[in-house]
Amino acid sequence: MKKGFTFVEVLVSLFILTLGVGGAFAVIRTITMGTNVNNSRLTASYLGQEGVEVIRNIRDTNWLQSRADGSVSWDDGIREGDWQVDYNTETLRNTSFENCGGSNCMHYNGRKLNRDSNGFLSYSPGTSTPFRRMVSIDKLGSDRIEVSVTVMWDERNRSHSVEVTEIIQNWIR
Repeated sequence: MKKGFTFVEVLVSLFILTLGVGGAFAVIRTITMGTNVNNSRLTASYLGQEGVEVIRNIRDTNWLQSRADGSVSWDDGIREGDWQVDYNTETLRNTSFENCGGSNCMHYNGRKLNRDSNGFLSYSPGTSTPFRRMVSIDKLGSDRIEVSVTVMWDERNRSHSVEVTEIIQNWIR
């Protein structure tokens, strides 16, 4: 009696080996895709928080200026509407960006943030990124402002978005 593998046994073992290797590649591909989207989601979260911080910085600058000039209000330069702002924005009153009118801010052909030579994202010239950001401001009274920041991007043939909302108050009266 000869000892060895039959043709059927070899085919079955090759099939099982192919399934195992193919499954491993599928798992690696899924993990890699998920990692890329999660990395973009983290960047979008930071961009959303930065949008809130820009408005908070305008408020804080107004407070400091009001100490020297009592005619400056805590919300000077913060106007209701939908805006495209970056870390260079000092006031929505004098910003170089017009009120972008909601859906125009987030339109697929809308203005995207660029990465400058220092790695910062802004609307200044640089390498284009997939991220678009809209800062919506609603005044809730004389001492409260709601700031909602939506960051959108396209990745893997799907649209993604992150929204950050915060209430900014005039707590110095």
